[in-house]
Formats: sequence, C-alpha cells, structure tokens
Amino acid sequence: MPFAHIEICVPKPIYGYPQSPRHIGEHIKRRRIELGLRQRDVAEQIGVSPWTVLNWESGETEPAVRFGPQVVKFLGYDPLPEPTDFGQEVWKLRWRRGLTQRDLAAQLHTDDSVVRDWERGEHLAGDKLRPRLEALMRES
Repeated sequence: MPFAHIEICVPKPIYGYPQSPRHIGEHIKRRRIELGLRQRDVAEQIGVSPWTVLNWESGETEPAVRFGPQVVKFLGYDPLPEPTDFGQEVWKLRWRRGLTQRDLAAQLHTDDSVVRDWERGEHLAGDKLRPRLEALMRES
C-alpha cells in the first residue's frame, strides 16, 4: 500500500506576542518583539525606566500623556482609537503633543479648567477658542 510523506510547516508562535493589542502597552510589546528589542532598549528610546515599560506591557499602568509623542514615534503609528466625541479629540491632541491640560490651556490662552471640562464632555469650545484649537489639531 503506498504511503505519502506529508510535511506541514507552521510558524512557531512567539511567546507573549499580542496578536490583537488591547491596550497601548500591548502595542509597545508587539513592536518590541518585532524589532527584537529588550524592554531596556525600548525604555532608553522612550526615556523611561525598564520597569515602566514592563508595567505598560503588562497593563498595570498606561503611559502618561507626556510620553505620547515618544510612544507614537517608537510604534510608527498612533495606537489610540479614533475619537468619537469632542472630549476625546482634545485628549488625543494632548497625547500626540505630550501636553498636560495646563500646557494646552496656556497655548490656547485659557484656563486649564476649560480643557478639563472639554475632556469630561461638560462643554464644547466656544467661538473664541474653537479656531485656535482646530489649528492645533490640524498641526498634529
């Protein structure tokens, strides 16, 4: 009776490789594995400690807004979902620029409580601040 020799080749899964990242840390971990980097290497590129990268990757903490630009640069893309409302648009603007609420308020010549209220969905930008805010959003 004839027998056929069949060989099936399937790539070995990479341990800990996030196929569908659920949070920013998993995006960082996936990119780090793809590049063959250690957490220490990523930490140096972003400007944090290796423990910070470990905490991000495990989902224990999320990167602070001030690290947003470095994270985007490391990943090569922005891992945040598209904003669905005005408050999320403002938060994403701050993330991409690494700005605190106070920093953004200073750039807009307003109080940081205004930015906080926008992000909470309590107010929308008025006629005076809307053009300045939209100009910053276009630049990002």
